[in-house]
Amino acid sequence: MARYTALTPITHDGKRYAVGASIDLTKAEADALPHGAVDQPHADDSAARKAADKARKAEAERLAAEQAEAERKAQEEAEAAKKAEAERRQAEKAEMERKAAEQKAADAAQGNGSTQG
Repeated sequence: MARYTALTPITHDGKRYAVGASIDLTKAEADALPHGAVDQPHADDSAARKAADKARKAEAERLAAEQAEAERKAQEEAEAAKKAEAERRQAEKAEMERKAAEQKAADAAQGNGSTQG
């Protein structure tokens, strides 16, 4: 027996099948129905199932790879931001130290100039 799809309302073995319903028929039973009453049987194709499973697995792997790449990029960006912040703070500290040294030099110059007069 094969599984067919009813394209018109069918009564078979005392049971009514609506349009779109699945119905199990032998080839002879299907041939005995009016032409166009049922669609061709749906093959139970294990190769097609395997291909679909393989495609689903490949899609899952692709999504996992995309997720891993996104996480890697986010980590790189976080590290770059952390490095940039550390460099900014270091530059700020160096600038403060430079200004303090200039101020100290200016204070020393003023102190030396006032003691000479």
